[in-house]
Amino acid sequence: MLRDLGATPTHYGIVPDEPEQIREAVIRGIKENDMLIISAGSSKGTRDYTASIIEELGEVFIHGVAIKPARPVIIGAIEGKPVIGTPGYPLAAYTIIREFITPMMGAYGLQPPVPETIPAVLSTRLDSAGGEQTNLFCSLWAESATGGWPSPSPAVPGGCR
Repeated sequence: MLRDLGATPTHYGIVPDEPEQIREAVIRGIKENDMLIISAGSSKGTRDYTASIIEELGEVFIHGVAIKPARPVIIGAIEGKPVIGTPGYPLAAYTIIREFITPMMGAYGLQPPVPETIPAVLSTRLDSAGGEQTNLFCSLWAESATGGWPSPSPAVPGGCR
């Protein structure tokens, strides 16, 4: 997905939930890249050290947004480079890439593709918490080339509720 945005991602593999190993991986990632994206570890649980390590090495600007299912995102900077901590849940990580990382790519001279939009009206009522953006998977039942009916998929753990 990041390649589709014009980026050249570097994959470092899984790092255990040990603060010193996370710190070393973050320092290496910052030295070797223009932007660091950390997958998982962005919640506020007892074993989620990412935010405190980013704060220790730089600055945390945001830790949590009103978007489901991506609420615990971390946005910060180390050595003047953006650091984004995404939730480990794939739909949440995708949401952060779409809502935050894609717009940031323009600052690096990249031209992310413009997403295709299809006008549609939901086939069923969708209740959502006020003041919060909710993202969910839908199946689109085409009426014609210009529209259709999106049908929300059942909620999944960690996803839209």
